[in-house]
Amino acid sequence: MRLQKQKLFQAVYGFSLILGFCHHLVPQIGVLHLRDIGVSESTPGPIMVNLATYVGTSQAGFIGAMIATFAVVLPSFLIMLAVTAVLPKVIKNKYVQAALRGIK
Repeated sequence: MRLQKQKLFQAVYGFSLILGFCHHLVPQIGVLHLRDIGVSESTPGPIMVNLATYVGTSQAGFIGAMIATFAVVLPSFLIMLAVTAVLPKVIKNKYVQAALRGIK
């Protein structure tokens, strides 16, 4: 049951992103069209990565696709890298342990 709820949340989140693009970014910027969003979502993968890759390709070819994809992925990667570096020190804190027990 939990997995079904998680998948439902992911689907709703993805569709809300697409609706946000359709209503706000597409008319104002003029770079994307509704058909572009549909084409980018027809390929497998995360919604934002697909869209960034598609827009990058349409605007600047292969180099644009690489830059746009890295621009979407890099912040999350750097945050996870920082968390991984700090986690062994923080996990020993008694307050963090108490919070994790409470969450569990």
